[in-house]
Amino acid sequence: MGSIEYIIIHYGFILGLISIILFLILLGIKIKKEALKNNFFNASALFIALLIYESYLAFITPNVEYIGSYFTTHKPIKDDILGYSQKGKNFNADYIKIVNGDTSIHVNYSIRNGKRVVGNLETDTSRIPIYFLGCSFTFGECLNDEETLPYLFHQKNKINYNTFNYGLHGYGPHQSLATIQSEIIKKHPIHKKGVAFYSFIPDHFKRAAGYAPWDEHGPFYEIQGDSLIYKGSFSSNLKFQKRNPLLKKLNIIWKNSNIYKSKIEPLQLNLKPHDIERVFLIIKKMHNGLKTKNIDFIIFIDPFYSTEDSNYSDLISYLSENKIPFIEGKNSMKITNENHAEYYIKGDVHPTKKYNQEVAELFSTYLGRKD
Repeated sequence: MGSIEYIIIHYGFILGLISIILFLILLGIKIKKEALKNNFFNASALFIALLIYESYLAFITPNVEYIGSYFTTHKPIKDDILGYSQKGKNFNADYIKIVNGDTSIHVNYSIRNGKRVVGNLETDTSRIPIYFLGCSFTFGECLNDEETLPYLFHQKNKINYNTFNYGLHGYGPHQSLATIQSEIIKKHPIHKKGVAFYSFIPDHFKRAAGYAPWDEHGPFYEIQGDSLIYKGSFSSNLKFQKRNPLLKKLNIIWKNSNIYKSKIEPLQLNLKPHDIERVFLIIKKMHNGLKTKNIDFIIFIDPFYSTEDSNYSDLISYLSENKIPFIEGKNSMKITNENHAEYYIKGDVHPTKKYNQEVAELFSTYLGRKD
C-alpha cells in the first residue's frame, strides 16, 4: 500500500476532524450574525472534543505496522468466487508485525497451490483427505508453517490423512461454503471418505453479512423464504458498498479510527437476527453439501467465545437440532484469564502453537472415536 493511501486510511479521521474544526472556526470568525457565530464555535468545540478523544485513544493504543514480503509482494488478490485469495500461487514470504517501533512477530509463510503448506503432498490420493476451513485461526496468522493447526494435525495423523489448509485471513463461513461448492465437492471422489473441520469465531457472523471492510467482493448469500441463495458478491448487492467510491473510502477511514475500533466495533451494533440466521443456514448448507460427497463435517467453536452472548446458545441449539457435529472449545480446553497468554498471542487475537496443539489433539481424538 502506498504511503499516501496508508496515511489517508489510518490518519484520515484525525485529519478530517482537524479540517472540520478549522472550517467551523473560520466561519465563526467571518460570520457577522452573533447567533450563527456562536453556533459555529459551539459546533467546533464538539469536534475538538472528538479530536481529543481520538488522539487519546491513539496515544494509549499501540501503533501497529505490518511489513515484510507477504504485505508487499504476495498480498492476496481479487478472486471472482471468494472475494480474495492466493489463487494457485506458490511462494515463501515473511510476515512482520511491528508494535511501537519494535518487531513483535517475525514468521514465515509458505504457500503452495494457493494454500498454506501442511507438510504433505496434495497429489497423494492414497490417504483420507481432510479439509481445514476457516479464517486466520485456520491459516495460522502470526505463526510459522509448522505451528499451524492443519500442520500440527497432519504431523500426528499423516499415516491416515492427507491434509489441506483452506483458511485465509479475514475469511468467514461464506468463503468456506463457497470453497466447498466451487472446489471441494467438485474434486472429491464420491466413493472416497473425507473429513472437513471448520473453526468458528463469533466475528464470522459479521463477516458473512458483509460488514468486513476488507471483503467487499466476498460471496453474498441471502435468505429467501426457507432457502439460502447465492446472490453474487457483496459489492454487487449491498447498497452501502455500491457505486460511490467516496462513500466507500470514507467508510474505510471511519472503520480505521480508534473510536470505531475500540468503542463501536466491539458492540457489534450492525448485527441483526437476520445475520445470525444467515450463518446458521450457511453452516447447514456446508454440512449437507459435504454429506453428498461422503465427507464428515465438524465445527470447532473457539473457547473464548463468550457463553454470555445470546447467539452462543442459539448456535449450540441449532447445531444440535440439525445433528451437525461440533466441539465446544470452552468445555475441552482449560483457558482462563490467567493463562490466556499461553493460548492467544500476546498483543494479538490469534492462537498460539499451544492452542493449535490442543485442538489438533481434540480433532485426532474425535476421529479416533468415530473410527
